Amino acid sequence: QYHRCISEKKRTASQGSITTLVDLTGLSVTVTVISGRRIKVSGTVLFQSTVAGDVAELFIAEGGTLLQRHRLKLPDANSNEGLVIFVVLTPSVGSHPYKLQAQRNAGTGTITMSAAADSPAIILVEDIGT
Repeated sequence: QYHRCISEKKRTASQGSITTLVDLTGLSVTVTVISGRRIKVSGTVLFQSTVAGDVAELFIAEGGTLLQRHRLKLPDANSNEGLVIFVVLTPSVGSHPYKLQAQRNAGTGTITMSAAADSPAIILVEDIGT
């Protein structure tokens, strides 16, 4: 069994001033699913906050529907911490838009999704079989 990449997007620029729920710019894909296939939607990002102890939250969504969420406590101010998220789905045949979203779940600081050429933020959709 092999996994085949259906779609992938990388972002190499940071996105700051995150407190409430926002779409992560450039981290959305639309894929066409064929009958009976399972897919895996994955994301990886780095977060930091201006305040130690804040909690960042990363989401995978299809349109306005939340599919998966993970939280990450940021122990130090202005220090990157990585988060990986994924969900396995058996969607209906046709076109499906997936995106990464983020918010500050707890705390008082401002969250930044950090990205650079050597540490891009990524959304990846793979066909993982039947």
